[in-house]
Amino acid sequence: MSIFALSDPHLSFGTDKPMSVFGEHWDNHEKRIEAAWKASVDPADTVILAGDISWATRFDEALPDLAFLDALPGRKVLLRGNHDYWWSTVGKMNRQLAGEGISTLTFLGYEAIRLAPGVWLAGSRGWPHESESTDWDTDEVIYRRELIRFALAFSDARKKMANGDILIAASHFCPLERSGAATPMSAAVAAAGAAMCLYGHVHNSARLRMVSKDVVYLNTAADVLDFKPLLIHDGRSLCI
Repeated sequence: MSIFALSDPHLSFGTDKPMSVFGEHWDNHEKRIEAAWKASVDPADTVILAGDISWATRFDEALPDLAFLDALPGRKVLLRGNHDYWWSTVGKMNRQLAGEGISTLTFLGYEAIRLAPGVWLAGSRGWPHESESTDWDTDEVIYRRELIRFALAFSDARKKMANGDILIAASHFCPLERSGAATPMSAAVAAAGAAMCLYGHVHNSARLRMVSKDVVYLNTAADVLDFKPLLIHDGRSLCI
C-alpha cells in the first residue's frame, strides 16, 4: 500500500487546450502519465494530485479527465488548483461522480483524510504570499481565507490522528517563499506537525525539494517529475 504524488496533469480531454503549446516536453503528456502510472502504481496504492487537474471550466467538461484518472490503478486524492475552475463543493462533486460510476477519486476538502494505517493527508489550495503577489490588496483576502482552511484541515487531523501517526500536508501553491523563507502558511504547516508538504504549480525543478522547520517540501508538478508519479511512502515509511 504505497503512496505517490503527481500534480498539475493539466488534462484537457473535454476541452481544446493542448499542453504542447508550452513546449515539446509536454508532447503526448497524457500518454506518458498513463504509461508511467501503470508501470509503478498498483490498485492498492494511493496517488495524491495537488491541483491543476483539468483545464475544464465546468464539471461536465472535466468528466472525461476525471474518467481518465479513474481508469488508472489506485485511489486518487485530488486537491484544487488555481486552474480548476470546474471545482465546486465536495458534496456536489461526489454526487456527480457517483452518477457517472466514477469510484476511485476522493476530493480533499477542509478535513484530514486517512491514506494508509497511521498516515494522514490534510491541506488546502493555498495562495501566493505577499512577496510573490502583484496585487496584495486582492490576494490578501484570499490568502487569509486559505489560512483559515488550513487551520480547519489541521484541526481535523489533530482530532483523528493517534500518537505516532504521520501527517502529510498538501497545497497547490508552495507555502514557502521562492527563497525558501517561512510564511504564515508554512508556519501553519510546521505547527501542525507535518513531516512533508506536497505542492505543485511551480514548473521549475530548481525548487524540487526544500526543507523548513523540519518539514520537507516537495514539488510534485508533473513536468518536473517527467510525468512519473513520485513515491513518497513505500508502505513502511516516508521516502524523503
